[in-house]
Amino acid sequence: WGKRLAVWGSEQEAREKLMAQVLGERSVQVSQKLERAQREKEAEAEARRRLEAELAEIEAAEAAKARAAAAAKADYTRQLEHQIQQRRHGRAISEFNKVQEKESADRAEAAYQATLRSQL
Repeated sequence: WGKRLAVWGSEQEAREKLMAQVLGERSVQVSQKLERAQREKEAEAEARRRLEAELAEIEAAEAAKARAAAAAKADYTRQLEHQIQQRRHGRAISEFNKVQEKESADRAEAAYQATLRSQL
């Protein structure tokens, strides 16, 4: 029995040693898996930060583009209004000149008629 107990004892020690080895390897595997998951999580967070920064840049560029387009539209509208005012002013001057020419022609005609009457 003593020999058998010794064999069982050594078998038990071997089993315990093997179990400790398996548990140690499993612990290392779990630790590596956790580290890998943490690195992936950090990489995803960094990718998210880069995407958010890129989105902010794009939004800022789009806002600047919209402001520039609005300014260009306002400038174009001002130019059109200025052209309209110039044309109105030109027409008014032309009409004024026509009236002045007609009045001048009427005065000249009246003076000519008066001269004819005075000579007759």
